[in-house]
Amino acid sequence: MFRAGAVWLVFLPLSRWYPDYVERWLNEQSAIEQLFTLGNPAFALLLIVVAFPLVEEIAFRGLMLRKLDGALGRRAAMVASALLFAVLHAEWLGHFVIGIVFCLLYFRGGLWLAAAGHMLNNLLALLIASMDQDWTGNAPAFYPLASFQADWWVGALLLLASVPAVLFFIVRHGTAVADSA
Repeated sequence: MFRAGAVWLVFLPLSRWYPDYVERWLNEQSAIEQLFTLGNPAFALLLIVVAFPLVEEIAFRGLMLRKLDGALGRRAAMVASALLFAVLHAEWLGHFVIGIVFCLLYFRGGLWLAAAGHMLNNLLALLIASMDQDWTGNAPAFYPLASFQADWWVGALLLLASVPAVLFFIVRHGTAVADSA
């Protein structure tokens, strides 16, 4: 929910400054949608919910975060890992915050806990995204920029519902971040 609200938070002002870009972004097929249209939906589901999170957690938390923790300390390592995670996902605010959450999960319970959290996150994101799909095989509906701007309240509601939970989680599990130096 936080990532979806963060997208609204970032793209709503952009829709005023760069309306053509935002409307194009709203209506282009995502990489996830492309995976599902290539053929086997079960294989796409396996990639998105299991394989991608495992590979990303091994890379970002198992290798990078562990190395940076020794060199920079935990807090700086978490920020660096989450920042790179966000940049590579091309949606910075939501992915940065969820990257911090995955770092906390890693320091709390290891790689498997971070991977399980990442898998759950991807599954929930996929379920939310699937509610907007037209499963009849017809072309997806065009989402006009004016509708996106009028639906600002959806992003606000998502942020209102998720920010307290994310902040609670970070504060509650922040004790796992005591610098390792």
